[in-house]
Amino acid sequence: MINVSHLVNGENAKNKEDLSILLIKAKSFVNMVSYLTRSFGTPGLSMVYSMGKENGAEEVQQLRRDLKKLERPLVKRELLDKALQRVSQMGWGKVSIGEFDAIGGKLSINIKHNPFSEGCGTSEAGGCFFLHGYIAGVASEVMEEPLEYSSPRCLDVEEGHCILRLQRAATRILQQQAETPKIAAAE
Repeated sequence: MINVSHLVNGENAKNKEDLSILLIKAKSFVNMVSYLTRSFGTPGLSMVYSMGKENGAEEVQQLRRDLKKLERPLVKRELLDKALQRVSQMGWGKVSIGEFDAIGGKLSINIKHNPFSEGCGTSEAGGCFFLHGYIAGVASEVMEEPLEYSSPRCLDVEEGHCILRLQRAATRILQQQAETPKIAAAE
């Protein structure tokens, strides 16, 4: 659980935003984003994903500002690990780094006990879309380049165990081109 007493008491608060914490049950959040998807369909899911992605990127930017006080800046893997610790502290499951290849632009993120896994793989998976967007925002900001999902996979929906694989956008395009059968030019 996150120790928020310093925020609740107002200690070290630089502005009013630092004092505000919203606690909401996962089911309530899922219901809110499910409303978007029922009302707007695929564009609703895109909105939910985009909201998550933007917030994930902002989280890393804030983390970087907070960590500037350190004598030694964090390397990318350490920064990603720190950002994912925050995700876990928020109660969004036990989140950890699987694969990390900064040079190749690939990584995988493991999530156990994902509270948004209900309805995963369906149009009711708004919570998963938000979390996937959030993780993509975190990862893209840490890697300092756009990343996209190559194959999110739910291993156990009941237990909320997912593996999210992300890779450099250009890598995915090249991979798809290599897998596309060549069509012989007409003579």
